[in-house]
Amino acid sequence: MRLCKLVLIVTMALVVSSGCVNQSQEYGDGVKILEFGPDMERVYPGEIVNFRVRFQNVGSVKAENVFAELLGIDEDWRDEGFQQGGPWHGGEKLPNEVECRYTSKGKWITLMPPDPLFGTGGEIRTCTWTYKAPANLPRDMEKVYPLTVRVFYDYRTDVVKVLPVLSREELISLKDRGKSIPLGTQSSTHSPIKIDVRAETPIRILDKNSVEFPMVIDIQNVGGGTACLKGECKKAWGGEWNKISLEIKADSGIDLGECESFRKKAVVDLYKGKHNTIKCYVKVTGVESDVAYKEIRVSAVYSYFVDAESMITVGSG
Repeated sequence: MRLCKLVLIVTMALVVSSGCVNQSQEYGDGVKILEFGPDMERVYPGEIVNFRVRFQNVGSVKAENVFAELLGIDEDWRDEGFQQGGPWHGGEKLPNEVECRYTSKGKWITLMPPDPLFGTGGEIRTCTWTYKAPANLPRDMEKVYPLTVRVFYDYRTDVVKVLPVLSREELISLKDRGKSIPLGTQSSTHSPIKIDVRAETPIRILDKNSVEFPMVIDIQNVGGGTACLKGECKKAWGGEWNKISLEIKADSGIDLGECESFRKKAVVDLYKGKHNTIKCYVKVTGVESDVAYKEIRVSAVYSYFVDAESMITVGSG
């Protein structure tokens, strides 16, 4: 009974201290676009049109530095004499709201996550654009414009893996007494980058109070968008896309082996923007008790963007 209580207490402490959440909570993965499109799907040449995007933080941590862009119509719709709504900047119409503009660094939006304690959903915000449709289309002609909205934000992923380390004698004793064998726990944020730390548990000490065992860190992009090095998503050439910064922290007495380079933040590439797998042979030393619990904490920081598509038709017919 004492062992079960200890596992429960350790798990609860991890949830509180790391900002992690139980996997049973109803969360999504980061920021989700709820709605996007023009106020009218078909407009006349020269008509004033408003576009709107609504988005929500459905993950379990705060989304920071959130802003949005509308792509696909600036070349044909460019009319710098039209000054309603947001200003023109380098041939691009900026959102009406100052905090939605990529040029307004320091004023960008922060979105709070859902609060399971009070049963509230994540924070929702809206960005809008006001344009004037091209006025020079020939009569009886129409043109369809595909639209893309892109929402950028900064996010993080935190995982805490608790590894039970048992002496061989204690493991045999638990089996002989019909007691449950501690298998370890993992707490994780709900984020667009999912990290799973895998190691066969419990860890059994072999000799001299030490043991070496394989650990796999599996990284998956589950948010439906693109990850970038923090603050680098907006760069036009995309050289920092499909990358994250990863850091591993571990309790004293843990040698991370091949993963020691991640003790400080290191860049990890995501293959085709989707995944990567890191394998280490971890060594635990200096275990003096029959049962010990060791923590390995993996954190990733990154920027991220998600897209949504729509269309608008301009014509006089």
